[in-house]
Amino acid sequence: MTAARTQKSTVGQRLVPVTMMLSVLAIGCTVSGNGRAPDGAIEVAVDPSRVDSPVLELTLSQFLAVPGVVTRYSLLQTRRSSGKYSGGRGQQSRNVLFLSGAQSSAHWLFEHQRFRVLSIEALTIRSVNTDEPPRARALLAEIVKEDTDADGSLTDRDDRTIALLRTDGQGYTEIMTVSSPILLREIRGRAASIDFYYQDDRQLAHKRFSLQTFGLEFERVVTEF
Repeated sequence: MTAARTQKSTVGQRLVPVTMMLSVLAIGCTVSGNGRAPDGAIEVAVDPSRVDSPVLELTLSQFLAVPGVVTRYSLLQTRRSSGKYSGGRGQQSRNVLFLSGAQSSAHWLFEHQRFRVLSIEALTIRSVNTDEPPRARALLAEIVKEDTDADGSLTDRDDRTIALLRTDGQGYTEIMTVSSPILLREIRGRAASIDFYYQDDRQLAHKRFSLQTFGLEFERVVTEF
């Protein structure tokens, strides 16, 4: 298991108007090659800090809205797969672009494309006895950072890092790493905290985290088998 930590990314702090979307892609990713594919995919360096970095053909997905706040996000996805960095067969997400606020300011989740983003979703709660629409309290991401099963690609069979973010896509905080999928997830106390149940070797483990500070509130072993 990993202790909670906050990653401060220089890319995550950049603010770029939505009208400069093509420039956003160039800023967040080092582009190579001569031109763009018919479907809009471009060649992007996996690790812009390395001159010899491998490249992927990537394209942005349709934007999704975060409920109750002025934030939208798009997944930077592979056009096709080949080897370790593509993450196996099928289209895979390598980064996330957030647009937030009235000016649609933009920032990237990561400053590279080394990781695979398994999922990102809004954690929402509906107000009691009102007709107000659901409002997000935080974002939850599952990330594969390493090829832990040594099969040559980043897949959902590798260890996954669970992270929480603020609703504007900032404040990325890794809260734990698990080797199997989350079995049960519950938001508690009017979205004050979130519970995770998962298998840890021969144990059913339970952890609770604050949705305000993203800190660990408690952990226990539910049972062994």
